[in-house]
Amino acid sequence: MWLNTEGFRTRTGKIWTYARVHSMRKQHGIPTLCPLQTQGAVQRADGLMPARTAAQRLGVSPSLLHVWVRHGVLDFDQHQTASRVWVRLNEDDLARLDGTSPIGYRLPRFAQVMADEHLSRDALWAKVRDRDYQAFRVPHGQVWEWHLRRLPGPAV
Repeated sequence: MWLNTEGFRTRTGKIWTYARVHSMRKQHGIPTLCPLQTQGAVQRADGLMPARTAAQRLGVSPSLLHVWVRHGVLDFDQHQTASRVWVRLNEDDLARLDGTSPIGYRLPRFAQVMADEHLSRDALWAKVRDRDYQAFRVPHGQVWEWHLRRLPGPAV
């Protein structure tokens, strides 16, 4: 939680929890711009939207979108296991995942990167989650394929 990472504590010196923040907001009538519940929400102040809304925009099922989240294809926020998932779906993400990105088809296919890097499927998805690669969804006839772009490493 941001308050804790910035070194803020409660009046009594305790760390901030979602329950404490909720209690403070309720006590003082402070609305939240980043709700935990997705019902009725379109987009939070931080740009994240409910997974169901993102799935509708992409024309895929919510369960498929959750698979993409687990693979690291989309940035997401989840308060705790089994709670609602919020995802970032900006215009670049939309083009990257709906097949309209002009660079996606020029990138190597997932299987080619697996072979070139001598990685298993799971190991390559781990590299996507670790931000070593960015995934692009590209139509090929009646099916879709993943193409990958290697992301620059951190500057040393």
